[in-house]
Amino acid sequence: MNKKIFTITILFPIILLISCQKRSLPFILVHAEKLLMINPDSAYHLLNRVENQMKEEPESAQMYYQLILFRARDLCYIPHKNSFIISRVIDYYHKKEDDEHLMQAYYCMGCIYRDWHDAPHALSYYQRALDISGKSNNYSIIARIYNQIGQLEFDGYGHELAMSSFKKAFVYFKRSNDSLTIPYAIVDIGKTYEMQNNDKMALIYYLWGYNIAKKQINKSRMAAISLDLAALYMNLNMHEKARYFLNSSFNSHAIKYSQNWASYYINKGMLYSSDNKLDSAVYFFKHGASIGDTFSKEASYNALYQIYKYRSNMSEALKYSELYNKMMDINRDNSHAKEMIRMQSLYNYDRTERKNQQLFIDNQRKERTIAELVALIFILFVIILFYRQRNIKKRNQRNKSISELTKQYKESQEFIDKNNNEIELLKRQLVENMNNMTESHIAALEMNNAKALNSIQDNERIWKSFRRSQIYFTIHSMVEVGDLKCSYSELDDYLKKLKDTIDLYFDHFGQRLLAYYPLITSTEMTLCYLIKAEVQLINMSVFLSLSKQSITNIRSRMNKKCFEGAKTTKEFDLFIHDF
Repeated sequence: MNKKIFTITILFPIILLISCQKRSLPFILVHAEKLLMINPDSAYHLLNRVENQMKEEPESAQMYYQLILFRARDLCYIPHKNSFIISRVIDYYHKKEDDEHLMQAYYCMGCIYRDWHDAPHALSYYQRALDISGKSNNYSIIARIYNQIGQLEFDGYGHELAMSSFKKAFVYFKRSNDSLTIPYAIVDIGKTYEMQNNDKMALIYYLWGYNIAKKQINKSRMAAISLDLAALYMNLNMHEKARYFLNSSFNSHAIKYSQNWASYYINKGMLYSSDNKLDSAVYFFKHGASIGDTFSKEASYNALYQIYKYRSNMSEALKYSELYNKMMDINRDNSHAKEMIRMQSLYNYDRTERKNQQLFIDNQRKERTIAELVALIFILFVIILFYRQRNIKKRNQRNKSISELTKQYKESQEFIDKNNNEIELLKRQLVENMNNMTESHIAALEMNNAKALNSIQDNERIWKSFRRSQIYFTIHSMVEVGDLKCSYSELDDYLKKLKDTIDLYFDHFGQRLLAYYPLITSTEMTLCYLIKAEVQLINMSVFLSLSKQSITNIRSRMNKKCFEGAKTTKEFDLFIHDF
């Protein structure tokens, strides 16, 4: 054995076990993790020895210990029975945002589901590990993740997918300098080519892996790969090559597993059968059947059946035919059971994914509802703000209207009568009391009266002139017994002319009304012009093609908008008439 391999695989674990007895637990954990890739059995025993001591350590050390212990158990092919501990490890490293150890924890959870034959969940956790592996330099773990994904894909999802994963695993094994595992990583690629019936490429990878193991003087790996090469050469009818590698695997004395010995005996039997040495073939086939699994037994019994049938030994042929059929039924049932487990696993996974998807949709719906409520509240706030500003504007318009009405009131006959009464009073006071009231004060009041009187007289002249206008006469004579005496197109022209005439006589009546009431509609504006023109309600209904009740409703609505219902309809009409 190569001195370097001997030191790494045998002497180093022994030295480490002795030195760790005098070291602290953190030191033991760090070196146990390094020992995993060299000798997992030694690492597992070392970690078991400090199990009781770990209970007194901080939570961080306990989680780290559980992570390494799980990996050691996995590398020693110890089945995993529950996921409770690894779930705690995942929660711990997730809260700590420690992606490096969280990646390993996800990998461990994937291995648990792998042992439970739940491929979809195993693949899900392996993928989670890869998703957070971007900044990791732990290429050994990443390589094993890809390798495990490849094994699952190889067994049930397609050889093309498995090929891609095995090649990625090989790349990361090379980056990690894991020379002991590289030959197996290469052989995995070769097996995938073989399953795709590409024996040429499979042979290239098998020989590549064999030569690397040979350079390492790793006889156990050489023996395992030799068996794969022997079987492949048998399929290629290259019996001499097959015999060479079978003898090579036997002479190495490094075949560890009974299944490998079964493969050796069956291939040996096939070689003797091809050389027509049937007694030797029978001997090796029987040995292969005695120690192999059901598939090895099926192949051995079929070969024995063919040999005894060839020899016309029908009793033995019948015996092995029955055994062959029995093994074939068992293997078919097992394959069917595995397929059912895989399908059930896929169904469970799909159902879980559907639930997760439904939960995601529900969360999105809730978020959308909250967003809509926020938007609705904002819109209501804007509407309230708008109406508040509108009410302020209406209040200002109302105050302006009151100011205008006050001004008109001062110029009215009532104002004149009040001034005359005050003049008479002052005159009596002048006569009776001989006070200091000057006649200039009286003259001023009389001048104001004269001014107001002139204003009223001017207004009356304007109205008199307007009532004598042609359009005023036309409008008032256009309806006879509730019927219109012209077409509606002509009516539109008359109404336009009426509006122009009123704007001319009454200082741009329409513009002033629009400034006072900006939200006025075209129908409301026309109605105001007809009120100004002193058109009767029944004629208005003909002009506007509306009922009298509809016109009354429009006037009431305008009254409510302009004065918040403070005036009666008649007072509103009077306001428009005198506006």
